[in-house]
Amino acid sequence: MGNPVPRTKNIMSQPTYQSVVLAQRPKDHIIPGETFAKKTNPMVSEKDLKDGEILVETLYLSLDPAMRGWLNDRRSYVPPVQIGETMRGIAIGRVLASKATAKYPVGSYVTAYAGWTELAIIDSSNPNLNLVHVPSNGKITDALGVVGPTGLTAYFGMLEVGQVKAGDFVVVSGAAGATGSVACQIAKLKGATVLGIAGSDEKVKWLKELGCDDALNYKDANFAANFKASTKDLIDVFFDNVGGDVLELALSRAKAHSRFVMCGAISQYNSSQPQGPKNFSMVIAMRIK
Repeated sequence: MGNPVPRTKNIMSQPTYQSVVLAQRPKDHIIPGETFAKKTNPMVSEKDLKDGEILVETLYLSLDPAMRGWLNDRRSYVPPVQIGETMRGIAIGRVLASKATAKYPVGSYVTAYAGWTELAIIDSSNPNLNLVHVPSNGKITDALGVVGPTGLTAYFGMLEVGQVKAGDFVVVSGAAGATGSVACQIAKLKGATVLGIAGSDEKVKWLKELGCDDALNYKDANFAANFKASTKDLIDVFFDNVGGDVLELALSRAKAHSRFVMCGAISQYNSSQPQGPKNFSMVIAMRIK
């Protein structure tokens, strides 16, 4: 998530509200003005609510790489977004009206898969609806970051799948991202040595400031050689957000009984012909989990 800006206008004073719908499935890259379309909707208010429902004004949207996969008409862990449907996405919103006041009073803040829309009516029994509890040293937007879905992804990916422990050598691709940066910090807190992979020298510098023992720029002309030199003791845990060539290199440097956390493959999401690793047999040879 970037630098979110809160809404300043009074949405309820408007006769209509806006949403963004999927207009056309992309073959590879998103095409501005073609993939998505704006939709104008009749205004809704408390009188449109049924018992147990709340009316939420969207304040912040989380824009995540996983969204690209939801646009493809293929089987996944969630159904694809349908043509004409409001684009799916998690959001922080303010409750404007409520018929579930005991749990979601007016004025409270929630996270929900409201989607790309200014207003949403949500059933209070929805398992993806949650009150926002801001830590004393935090801010409301943390509910979409470190204490939200991206932070939870890093937490369970690194601890349950990666089973990181003190003394491990951990490599994280997409390390400067919302999930990758938390994954790096969790590994360090557990006593691991961490190598972060990112896409610019500025991000490499930031990862070292964050606490990574080392970091590499995958766009560097000598990246493959640098990666080999930096993994001379081989990899215990690889937390992958990128796939493609970086995954190929990591497989070649895997230690026996290493753990590979397959979180994402962002290098392939916009490709009409995504490529898998050629040396996948290393999973067998090194008994990779």
